[in-house]
Amino acid sequence: MTFLPASYIVLFVFGPALAMVTLLLPRVDVPRPLSLLRLPVFPVRTWIFGVAMALAWSTTGMTIAVVPLELATNNLGGWTGLVIFLAIFVGFLCQPIARQMTNDQALSTGFTLIPLGFLVLLAGVWLKLLVLVLMGTCITSAAS
Repeated sequence: MTFLPASYIVLFVFGPALAMVTLLLPRVDVPRPLSLLRLPVFPVRTWIFGVAMALAWSTTGMTIAVVPLELATNNLGGWTGLVIFLAIFVGFLCQPIARQMTNDQALSTGFTLIPLGFLVLLAGVWLKLLVLVLMGTCITSAAS
């Protein structure tokens, strides 16, 4: 037998009642007639920023998805957590530097770091050098 927490019972007693009470709350929005299917609107000449962010985030996603598999193949699976941490955290650390750059500088830096990071990552996986894998992860994350 396991202990049934009181919060579990309270949740199932009061949860549905609270959900019903929310239906009685006054509506504060003003509905406007709009089409359900609308194309997104982007400001003029901003597509390059969307492409840059798509590439940067897909790079991070690929790093998080593929590199741990390669590490496990090379009996380095214990380093997976660090790789995922670096893939996300280094990008945050680079934000103050990126804020001091112009838009063009930030874009060109990101577009340079993405292939460079992938090359270093691939070299690390190919040569089975953990240092290169970690460096490549940091470089690709910095592109974000």
